[in-house]
Amino acid sequence: MGLLISKATQYGVAAGYWKINKTDIDWHKKLGQIFVAGFTTKQSRIEGNEPIAHKIVAVNAQNFVIDPEDGTMSDCYAIVKDSPEFSGATDDV
Repeated sequence: MGLLISKATQYGVAAGYWKINKTDIDWHKKLGQIFVAGFTTKQSRIEGNEPIAHKIVAVNAQNFVIDPEDGTMSDCYAIVKDSPEFSGATDDV
């Protein structure tokens, strides 16, 4: 799973494919972060290339629910898509 949205990078090349590569949820404080890595294309990620961009999306974990059937990944992608930074992103499943 990943997200498709074109974002400019500091290298002058757009990152068009974004993949969550880390989550950090503090259940006691009910806050967290989702770390998203940007690649030029999905194929670039599949080939093992390094990401060309990184973004961090803040999480308010007050209403964060873990689906025991699906884990948290689809929930995390939904949170990223709801953030202003990734508004308009589409799923790549």
